[in-house]
Amino acid sequence: MPAQVPHREPQEFHRDPPISGYQQIAMNMTGEMGHTRIYPIYRRYASLNHRLLLHIQDELAVLEEELGRLDYDDASDRTQHDHIRPASRREEGKRGIARDELMKNVSFKLEQYRQTLAAFHEMQQYPRPTNEEIDGYSDFLFRDGGPIVESEARFIRHESDLVCLPFFAADEPGPPPMKEISGMPPSPIQSDITTHTTRSKQGNDPMKPRKAGSNRPRTLLNAAYVSIAAILAPILTFFVIPSFLGRMLIVFVAIGGVSAVVMSSGLLRGSDQTVVRDCVICAGVYGGIMAVLAGIC
Repeated sequence: MPAQVPHREPQEFHRDPPISGYQQIAMNMTGEMGHTRIYPIYRRYASLNHRLLLHIQDELAVLEEELGRLDYDDASDRTQHDHIRPASRREEGKRGIARDELMKNVSFKLEQYRQTLAAFHEMQQYPRPTNEEIDGYSDFLFRDGGPIVESEARFIRHESDLVCLPFFAADEPGPPPMKEISGMPPSPIQSDITTHTTRSKQGNDPMKPRKAGSNRPRTLLNAAYVSIAAILAPILTFFVIPSFLGRMLIVFVAIGGVSAVVMSSGLLRGSDQTVVRDCVICAGVYGGIMAVLAGIC
C-alpha cells in the first residue's frame, strides 16, 4: 500500500503593503519611488520662534533684575559712612548661596537663548521655495488618494513661512559644511554662497523650473557683437562705395539690423519710455556720426 502524503494547508502568500503615508512622502523626496521628485519643503515656524525668543528673553530680564537686587543689597551692607568695603564672593554667606543659584539659572537660560537665537538665524538663511515647487508639492499632497490626511498637509499653504532644503542625487555628495566660529552659524554671505552652489547643481533636474531671463547674458553678448559689426562694417564699405547715398544706405541697413536684434532679443520688453527714448537717441547719434564719416571718407 503506497504511503500517504500528509495533507498540508496551502501557505498564504503575504505581500508587502503598498508604500503610503509619510514614508511615501519621504521616498518621493529622495527619489526612491522612481517618480517625479518633490522638493523637501518645510515650515520655518517663524512666529513660534519669535514667541520662544521673547519668552526666554523676558525670563532673562527677570533674572537680571533679581541679580541687580542682590547687588544692591550687597553694596548697601558694605557701605559705612560713605565708604564701601571691597566685595568678596567667597564671604557673602547666605546671599552668596542665593547668588550662585541665580547665576546657574542665568547660565542655563542664557545658553538656551543663545542656541535658540543661533538656530533661528541659521534657519532664516534657507531659501524660500518657488511657486512651482510649492504647487508641485501641494498637488502631490492634495490629489485624490493623497499620502496623508488634509489636516496634516495644510502646512504647505503657509507659503510665506516655508523653506526649501536642497537635495542631491544618490551619487552626488553635498557641499562641504561651512566652518563655524565659536559655534555660531555661517554668515549670511557664506550661506548664500552655499545655497547658490547647491541650487545651481540642480540645473539638469527635470523638475527644476527654468527661470525667465536665464539666456540674457548670451543675448547681451550677441547684441554686443552686432553693435560692433554695425560700426565696423559701414566704415569698411565706405572704401568700396564712393557715393554718399550708397554709403548712407549701408548705414540705414546697419541701424535696421541692430534694431531687429534688440527687438527680437526681448531686451526692451517691459522697459519704460525712458529706455526706448534713449535707444532712439543712440540710433540718431550713430546715424549722425556715420553721415559725417560717409562725407569725409
